[in-house]
Amino acid sequence: MKKPTREPEEMREIIADDLLRILKRGPGTFHVAPMPQDASMRRYYRIGGHALSGPAVLGNSIVLMVLADPNPWSRPEEITTGSVAKASRQAEETDLDYVAVLRHFESIGLPVPKLYRYNIDAGLLYIEDLGDKLLENTLKGMTNKERMPLYEQCIDIMIILHENGAGLQNKNFVGFRRSFDEKLLFYELKHYIEYGIEARKKVKVKRDDLKVMEEHMGRISKELASLPRVLVHRDFQSRNLMLQGDRMRIIDFQDALMGIRQYDMVSLLRDSYVVLSAELIAHLIEYYIESLERRAGKKLDRKSFRRIFDLQTLQRKIKDAGRFDYIALVKKNQKFLRYIPDTLGYIREAFERLPEYKPLQKSLARYTPELDG
Repeated sequence: MKKPTREPEEMREIIADDLLRILKRGPGTFHVAPMPQDASMRRYYRIGGHALSGPAVLGNSIVLMVLADPNPWSRPEEITTGSVAKASRQAEETDLDYVAVLRHFESIGLPVPKLYRYNIDAGLLYIEDLGDKLLENTLKGMTNKERMPLYEQCIDIMIILHENGAGLQNKNFVGFRRSFDEKLLFYELKHYIEYGIEARKKVKVKRDDLKVMEEHMGRISKELASLPRVLVHRDFQSRNLMLQGDRMRIIDFQDALMGIRQYDMVSLLRDSYVVLSAELIAHLIEYYIESLERRAGKKLDRKSFRRIFDLQTLQRKIKDAGRFDYIALVKKNQKFLRYIPDTLGYIREAFERLPEYKPLQKSLARYTPELDG
């Protein structure tokens, strides 16, 4: 595949031709402006212009996604482990993950943006512009009462994903061919030892501490991997949810895979970017459970459900803390470091409800005092 030109101004002729195909007419004068970037390998731009409005485009602008890697089948290192790597090697790829997941999500009624065109040779995707109203920013200054209906709408979307996501018998769908297996869960936990302790603190974890850490991280990974799986978003949090008018929309879904229900719930309710009150979290967990009970027609064990939520909190948030350090140390992006204190707070709270993992807490706290209970 020919490596695409990566700067929009240098790709102007390609973009103009793609707009012609989308609009079925000449695009006229248009401009391309950079949008806020995150930690991903993709870059985003907004294409605007009077001629873009019309029946082919929702609104009068389009979001341009530029793939940083000219190989459309490449995946982030954190999802190419275990069953994910095996599936990637064995599967005959037929579509870009983003496109495949978008089409699958769309087919089960999830509010994803519309895809106008995918120029595979240039590594360009043209997507519906959902605006700039991230859930994270919308929540600022809101009371619990004001936040509640927004989060209930998020839970409603999550229920559709979990209950309908794996219902279609499409064996080749990439989300069905990868999962949070024991190896991947353990890899993510070890990420914290490598980057959150050894690289960040510039120390070597002592052998006895490492043995305790690996033993208990292995137990966490084994238990979570043994539970029934549904299709999960993988990063269902306030920066991947947008409000378009009164309607919640979801983005950044290309890494969807099979995992437990509580994974997405932890992503949303134990969000490193927005800290929710204990009362609101309890309400939303109950809201999710009651929605499941209405569908299943039977009662669920709330104590067991909450314990798995706390266990998944340990795994996800330990991973997140290590990931933030990784981004700072390896990617040279410091902006996520400010979210580490709240992330460590979630881990400490989960340890309080999981006394069987006290040895893990003590061993981690020797290197990260914020985790000391």
